[in-house]
This record gives sequence, C-alpha cells and structure tokens, in this order.
Amino acid sequence: MPLRVIAGEYKGRKLFAPKDDRVRPTADRVKEAIFSMAQPWILDSVCIDLFAGSGSLGIEALSRGAAFVYFVDISRESLALVKQNLNHVGSPPDRSALIGTGWKAAVARIAETVSGAELVFVDAPYALCEYYSEILGALAGSGILAEEALIFIERDGKADAYLDELPDGMAAVRVKRYGNTVVDMIRYESEDL
Repeated sequence: MPLRVIAGEYKGRKLFAPKDDRVRPTADRVKEAIFSMAQPWILDSVCIDLFAGSGSLGIEALSRGAAFVYFVDISRESLALVKQNLNHVGSPPDRSALIGTGWKAAVARIAETVSGAELVFVDAPYALCEYYSEILGALAGSGILAEEALIFIERDGKADAYLDELPDGMAAVRVKRYGNTVVDMIRYESEDL
C-alpha cells in the first residue's frame, strides 16, 4: 500500500513503506479519520507515536503543525524507516526524537523530560491488543500526559475487551469502525481535578 502525507506542510509527499508485512501501515482513510478527530489539539502539540512503524502517524502530526513528536519502536528497521521518512519530507531534526526501545522503557524515558504530551498514537501490532490496558495505565501513571490529552488506539475490531478496564482518569470519547479496523479516541483527565 503506498504511503503518503494527507494534509499540511508535507501534503502529498510519499513515504517509504516497510519491505515486509511485519509492519502494518495505517490506511489513508483511517489516518484521515484519526486526524479529523485530533485536529483541534495538533497545533504546537507534543505527540508520542508508540509502535511508530513507518512513522506515518507522527509525520502526519508534524505536517499538520505539531511542535514535537517522539517516535517509539523497538525495531531498528522501523526506526531506520522513520528516519528515512523524516529526512525525505524535510522535517527539521529538532522537531522529533527517535527512541529505539520497548514501549514501557520509552514511556519512562519520555516522562523524565515531558509532562505535557497532548496526543498519543498507539498503533501496536494487532497481536499485542491484550496489552492496551497496561499501556493506558502506564501512560496515565507516568505524568507524561497533559490535562485532557487524547490517546488514539488503532486496533483489530475483534479486540475490545480492554475497553472495560480503562484506568482511572481515562474515558472513551469516541469509537469509529473502518472495516476490520477500529479507532478509539480516549481522553485523559487528571484525578487531581
């Protein structure tokens, strides 16, 4: 599937795609839906692209005006692809950071320097859906999220058990289905309010 930036500064630029099927890039219609929901929060935001793969979601956020994006992936091949795509679209190096570790270590590392991420994109391999509640719990407890931050989870439509176990301070705002893919929009609100 050809990858491209849909809107913003890098609109229409093609992105390099993974060479094998271990990475499942987000389809254009799903990406457009995510960013239609996220648009009011993007400008000057700090974003985290967990399980970045090709970097398509984070690069779309940069193209639409995000101030900074953390790209996280445990795969060296995926991080090399993200770097290639960032260079290809001409994104300045001071607007992003690549973190080559698992999601738990990455959340802890980002939390050392960030306490106001407005957007988090979670597009894990579908086989990892059982970890969604753990991922959300780690984000909620890390101090990394801004008040009213949004988390977008792209998942297999059959994997919805985690929705019953949202951490305190998180609420499902919207659920959209696109064929076999479901996107959940989750809002974080600090328990301190």
